[in-house]
Amino acid sequence: MKVHRIITTIEVENDNSITSVEVTNLHPTNNDIPLAVTNITTNGSANNIEQVYKVIDDYRLVIRDKLKSIARSINDGLDDYECGIFGRDYNDSECNDETKAD
Repeated sequence: MKVHRIITTIEVENDNSITSVEVTNLHPTNNDIPLAVTNITTNGSANNIEQVYKVIDDYRLVIRDKLKSIARSINDGLDDYECGIFGRDYNDSECNDETKAD
């Protein structure tokens, strides 16, 4: 198993309004597929949407890299789980790539 997509919501508060932005990273391990803003809502003004979108757009690569790091951590954990570190026999021949020195 591996992470296929990360969908996260960022909420920004401004006085009494909240602007919510949903971003999706479709293939977090692939640099060629960019971060996408898939939904943006507010109970404030259109200016809030514009401001939040502009900042998300300016930091798109930074956000993508952070999400990639999360995906990498999850993938590593899944690999560990499949190799028996979390409950299976660690001597499983499919997962045991470590060679023991005698």
